[in-house]
Amino acid sequence: FYDDADYITINISSPNTENLRTFHEGDKLQDLLKAIMLERKNLKSNVPITVKVSPDINEDQVNQITEILLEHEIKAIIVSNTSEATRDKLSNIQRHQKGGLSGKPIEEKSNHLINKFYKLLKGKIKIIGVGGVDSGQAAYDKFIAGAVCPSCGDIDSIKLKNDDSEIKCISCNYSKQKDGEEIESIKIIND
Repeated sequence: FYDDADYITINISSPNTENLRTFHEGDKLQDLLKAIMLERKNLKSNVPITVKVSPDINEDQVNQITEILLEHEIKAIIVSNTSEATRDKLSNIQRHQKGGLSGKPIEEKSNHLINKFYKLLKGKIKIIGVGGVDSGQAAYDKFIAGAVCPSCGDIDSIKLKNDDSEIKCISCNYSKQKDGEEIESIKIIND
């Protein structure tokens, strides 16, 4: 895939994969990215690497992950995957089901985490915002939090160029009625 992919995501965030989230620990993430970047170098590949993180990480993990991503010159961070910690806010019987929770129930948590990474990364690594993007307003909120590109559950077109230029993003063509006014669809194309 390294010759054909627009980017490769290292997903350390799925709560449904046993022990996968242990890669949020500094030493394990450091070793993983070191091995991946070495293999990328051996393959003489310039494919951008992104890392997808959990919304359930704590402040120390955010700081540690930030340092490691910067050290390895990761192109983008995808914030965030599904959560195990927000089921108590659900009102229906499905809140007792096992597995990760995504969509609207994690939107606020995701936006908060995006903003934390935004403040620490200072534009050095791009942020792709995930979690609860189901409208133009929700996509706009991701931008306000610090994401350069919101990503929705539907197929998006996101391309990271192999050089240091901007993320090309075509995403989130939504319209939604809010207080009787239509929110413009968001379509981003960075050339």
